[in-house]
This record gives sequence, structure tokens and C-alpha cells, in this order.
Amino acid sequence: MKTAQSTPATLSHVERTALVLLGMGEDAAAQVLRHFSRDETQRVTKAWQSSVA
Repeated sequence: MKTAQSTPATLSHVERTALVLLGMGEDAAAQVLRHFSRDETQRVTKAWQSSVA
């Protein structure tokens, strides 16, 4: 369990990207993720999972 929450000023670029993609909706996010490398997709997905956990 996390004891401290990240604030917008302390979010990494990857975490910010994950949050933007979450806000876009599934179809739009899928369109964007098609342009990411495999490594970028994995990093964003990991941050995405952390933000909803």
C-alpha cells in the first residue's frame, strides 16, 4: 500500500502520459498507443496500472 500520493507537480512524464491516455477513453488511447514503441507502451502501461491500483 502506498503511503503518499503523487501530486501533479511530482508526476513523471510517463505517469502524466498514462493519466492523459486514461482520460481519452479506450479507442482514442489505442490509436495513440499504436505510435509508441514497445518499451514506451510497457512503461506507460505499468504507470497506468499503478494509478488505478
